[in-house]
Amino acid sequence: MVCNDPRVAEYIRENYVAVATNDLDYVVTEQKDKLEYDLMQKLYSQSPYEGAYQGILLASSNGKLFEHFAGFDPDDALRALKDAKEAYDAMDRDERVLAKQLGPEDKMRTWSPPREGVIDIRVTKRSLPDERFPDTDQRHSKYFHFDYLWLKPSELVDFVPAKVERGAVRRLSKKYVVRFGLTNLLTPEPQHWQLEHLKRGDLRTVVTAVKEDGVHLRLEGEFALDAKTESNDSAYDGRLLGKMVISPDRKKLVKFEAVALGDADVRKRLSHLHPGPGDSKAGAVFEFNGKTDNDKFPPSGWQIGYQDF
Repeated sequence: MVCNDPRVAEYIRENYVAVATNDLDYVVTEQKDKLEYDLMQKLYSQSPYEGAYQGILLASSNGKLFEHFAGFDPDDALRALKDAKEAYDAMDRDERVLAKQLGPEDKMRTWSPPREGVIDIRVTKRSLPDERFPDTDQRHSKYFHFDYLWLKPSELVDFVPAKVERGAVRRLSKKYVVRFGLTNLLTPEPQHWQLEHLKRGDLRTVVTAVKEDGVHLRLEGEFALDAKTESNDSAYDGRLLGKMVISPDRKKLVKFEAVALGDADVRKRLSHLHPGPGDSKAGAVFEFNGKTDNDKFPPSGWQIGYQDF
């Protein structure tokens, strides 16, 4: 949020090489031998926030951490940026530069959308208003979190029951349960969900009407998540309800909207993120993406839910 302050944004632009990424990609990964992973672990080990990785890491390319800023005040952020630059400028060049350059063998796995394109759905997540939460808690209702869910047009046929008549049911395969229910139901910090954390998941469509514009479907789902790891000790139990219209040729999603609501429990709370109680009500809204520049991002769970893309 502090980067929305024009002074902070301008100072970063003029004095830093800025990189935005998911901090937990470096914590929960199978590529621990990669140089990029080793470098990030070196930075995290210097942080004063044990077990917390989110925030702004101000560092040199050789892995020297000057500051891990995780506050909310733009003035404090600006001071941290200036102090880090002053410390960097005082270093010798040999101290600043990474001795080993990144090579092809160090490249982390990347991913791009399929050639046929994607049906782009934006997910807006927040906790419901609750007077128990101070406004410094990331689950306070003033904080909105965004994620994205992608479907291939060729996958739409999987949502339509074999016998298209009112009341017909189609139970969706696990890959769709994972996409809808593993990463899109909770505000993300500090939750990092893996496949084994999905304890129960059921997603199905029910035909409500067959009209000229296509097959009208009700989307229903129940999900239960439970994890107990270093980066995620929490649980969720909730339901999803939505409606969708798929064109007669099964190639276009004509209409789509869904909502989810559930009980969340963060058992291991971090003081700078969760000063409130552990339990909360978490809500999510699924809708067509607005296609703005700020919305052109892949789903955060692409490593898990999109293996066949």
